[in-house]
Amino acid sequence: MLAFLGSANSVELKDEHVAKITVPLYCRNATEPIHVAIVGSELKRLPANSVNSDEFGKLRIVQEAACPTDPSGRVEFLVPSQLAAGGDRKFKASVLVIGAKSRPLDQSNEFSFKVPK
Repeated sequence: MLAFLGSANSVELKDEHVAKITVPLYCRNATEPIHVAIVGSELKRLPANSVNSDEFGKLRIVQEAACPTDPSGRVEFLVPSQLAAGGDRKFKASVLVIGAKSRPLDQSNEFSFKVPK
């Protein structure tokens, strides 16, 4: 299986108190679901091992997805504003596509986004 990620786009949805991250995703020879993760590149001191962080307190949101075989496919993440510890609303992250047996298939370039107040 091959996976290809495009450039991430983020929008602050202030009424919903989330940042919506959209990343183009296209797969070839997809026969099973994949895992897609948004991974922070900065230590933000989030609660360790929470739903939205890893054991070090860095942003990590993982979701299972069907790998789109249409070139216009996308994957979306909703990052809650509660993660803005101490008023620091800016994050740097990248998106990973993980296949069977935890095999990395692709990684996006690092991008920045903000969660709403």
